[in-house]
Amino acid sequence: MEIQLKISFIKSGNLQIVAVGDGAPTSRFCFSFLFAFIFEPRFDCVYADFMLKYLRMNKKTATEVASRLLEEYPNAKPALKFNSSYELLVAVILSAQCTDERVNKVTEKLFAVANTPQDMINLGVENLEKYIFSCGLYRSKATHIISLSERLVKDYGGEVPSTLKELSTLDGVGRKTANVVYSVAFGGNAIAVDTHVFRVSARIGLANGKTPTETEKILMKKIPEEMWSGLHHALIYHGRRVCVARSPKCEECVIRELCEKKGVKDRKKV
Repeated sequence: MEIQLKISFIKSGNLQIVAVGDGAPTSRFCFSFLFAFIFEPRFDCVYADFMLKYLRMNKKTATEVASRLLEEYPNAKPALKFNSSYELLVAVILSAQCTDERVNKVTEKLFAVANTPQDMINLGVENLEKYIFSCGLYRSKATHIISLSERLVKDYGGEVPSTLKELSTLDGVGRKTANVVYSVAFGGNAIAVDTHVFRVSARIGLANGKTPTETEKILMKKIPEEMWSGLHHALIYHGRRVCVARSPKCEECVIRELCEKKGVKDRKKV
């Protein structure tokens, strides 16, 4: 993909820059510059900064970013502990607005007494609520888990379905949960967009979606399918270890010269 910039002066002291081409932003950007400053050698820095800040990352660069992250985190895997597709499904549901560490503590005790759909049904909603209370949203989560367990016993012989379409029909299973289970438990290609993936993708310029669903669609268009599942885990690792929310460690980042660093202060120090 190639983006061209059409540069022209409008009014007095204003510079109009219009990006044209596939992947270029549709809005026009107008900046106030002194004419003298524009012709200084430092203008190249301003131009580069504009390119980084406003132009969307193309497929070639996005693939390079994904490749570097996958190479940096070759052993990235889910932090949730599980021994079956059903345990994974339950754990992912419990992880909504809860840390993986907390979920692992809860499921260690829960799965000791109920680690199959039928066992969970026998446990019942009220007893399940007691086990998962510390995960937050425990009432709705307990209701969903019992409901989907009943569905699994009734329609799937107690087994977790292996397709995205079927997973998405289970009570309490949203797009992210379905993608995680499909990818991790069944080896399917999918990009699950959680908090880390959504935040890091936006900051580095991989995807500027306003919602997790939009971000997922953008990533699927930019990144080769065989990288989807691995990139999900790599972005989570990167978000936790390097591209942290408040004080990202840009000097340690393997994609620092490709990153758009949206929302990051003191970019010149990187």
